[in-house]
Amino acid sequence: MGIGDSAMLPENCYKDKQEIGDKLFESVTALYPDHADKITGMLIEMDYDDLEKLLSDPTELENKIEEAAEFLKETGLKQDFG
Repeated sequence: MGIGDSAMLPENCYKDKQEIGDKLFESVTALYPDHADKITGMLIEMDYDDLEKLLSDPTELENKIEEAAEFLKETGLKQDFG
């Protein structure tokens, strides 16, 4: 999807994705408060349906958060994770 394509999304999809982003941020903050913005940004790039499924399964959500955090550690933020 290109930049201009976002205008083609239904209005309620944006609201739902915003709500999902808020919920993700809350969950990520509980585990990685100093990196919640970056990790949430990574996760929000997932497909909308996958995000909904992720939020319905706390174990899978935590696994995905850990996976994203590990990726950040490996790609240059290692010093930030102590």
